[in-house]
Amino acid sequence: MDVSLHRQMARTDEVHWWYRARRAILADFITRRVELPAAARLIEIGTGTGHNLGMLSRFGQVDAVELEAESRAVAQQRLGRPVIDAAMPDLEGVPDRAYDLACLFDVIEHVEHDIPALSGLHRLLKPGGTVVVTVPAYQWLWSEHDEVNQHFRRYTRRRLIDAANAAGFDVSFASYFNTFLFPAVAVARIASHAKKGAAVGTELPRPSINRLLHFIFSLERPFAGRLPLPFGVSIVAHLVPRQA
Repeated sequence: MDVSLHRQMARTDEVHWWYRARRAILADFITRRVELPAAARLIEIGTGTGHNLGMLSRFGQVDAVELEAESRAVAQQRLGRPVIDAAMPDLEGVPDRAYDLACLFDVIEHVEHDIPALSGLHRLLKPGGTVVVTVPAYQWLWSEHDEVNQHFRRYTRRRLIDAANAAGFDVSFASYFNTFLFPAVAVARIASHAKKGAAVGTELPRPSINRLLHFIFSLERPFAGRLPLPFGVSIVAHLVPRQA
């Protein structure tokens, strides 16, 4: 991701409607889908500026991985301890069999080879450990947003399940989300093609619009981890290592 986008993220991720609503949805998803022990250990790979770390810390002790130096520095301030500088699939410096849950929120689309990246997660997990992953949906939604964010691909639910299966995971639950705002996002992305403009989406809208978008996105919270939604801007999945 472009460094300027990381800086913009750091300025807005506490108040921007998308980050706030997504954190709440993901917290509900983890609560409903993932059985964690009382003293759980979690790791977020590709933590960015660390805007999810506070949410994840509700579930246990959290470690984090981030490649981009400026974002890693912000994340370290939020976490209060070092954030690991490591690339997938090797994730050098991340301990073996240490984590009950690994989280990759909009990460594997940034990795050229997604199946080896997912395969590399197995060594991080304790027995019974699992993975929660989110990705952007639908290749036909590809826009300047994806170019600026240095994506390699967008996914369908089927494509994500196939990649997870090929990497040695079973998918216990997978759903589209950001469904209620999907029509507006699709129109905006299609319009960005016509205008050849960027639809980056990290800019903070004026307060009234920010509140409205947050409200609409947050309406999906009751569905998170309970009912698969048929379409959406993103996909969330819970991956369980396949038993030999």
